[in-house]
Amino acid sequence: MLNVLFPALLNWPATATMVMFLMGLPVQGLYWLGKRANAFLPNQLLPWYAAIEKTLNSRVSEEGVMAKRPRYLDLALLLKNAFKRGGDNFLQNNELI
Repeated sequence: MLNVLFPALLNWPATATMVMFLMGLPVQGLYWLGKRANAFLPNQLLPWYAAIEKTLNSRVSEEGVMAKRPRYLDLALLLKNAFKRGGDNFLQNNELI
């Protein structure tokens, strides 16, 4: 870390390597988040996903059929719609936790 604070005193290739590593961390994080969002939900989360979707569809009659194999992205979009329609305490009001 000292080579970032005092680059004139220490080796410049080490400083450049450290800076490039630190700049690459956000890109790596976005890559792994995208990869995780595309993964299928585990079996433990499927009943919770179905319960939230059923609650949303009973309130508002829209097209909303549960995907055969929902992904983490589907869960995120479902929760976004749930909080948009039901407010911040949607989960507590419906006892879905």
